[in-house]
Amino acid sequence: MNKKAQFFLIASVLLGTLILSLGTISNTMKSSESSKQFTLVCENYYYEIQQLSRDCLNDECDFKTELQDFTNSFLENKKDIQLIYWYGNQEDFDEETFNDAPSNAWEHEIPIAREYNTFHFIMRKEKGGEVYFCEK
Repeated sequence: MNKKAQFFLIASVLLGTLILSLGTISNTMKSSESSKQFTLVCENYYYEIQQLSRDCLNDECDFKTELQDFTNSFLENKKDIQLIYWYGNQEDFDEETFNDAPSNAWEHEIPIAREYNTFHFIMRKEKGGEVYFCEK
């Protein structure tokens, strides 16, 4: 093959690759500002609950009462967020709902440990036709 043909062959492959790469739409996900704020609220709640648990272990306070009081004050200005949490073990297990959250927990099963207390929550928010969930 002569050098002129090789040049045109390589040039056509490079030009075709360039055209395909410019014409292809890459897959991207754009998260809205509401989604980011909701994630921050969820992470903040989870962090604060962990701190509350540590404080109650050190001070020997009633975690269930403290948890309910904290959750009420945490959601005081967040009326658009629904929350369900579960706390306890198989012998003493509580489910609490806040801000008119449905009691069926959105068809969700919680694994309950037999010997120690389990804490699990689901947070839900609807805004502008979008529904956000957070689960820990």
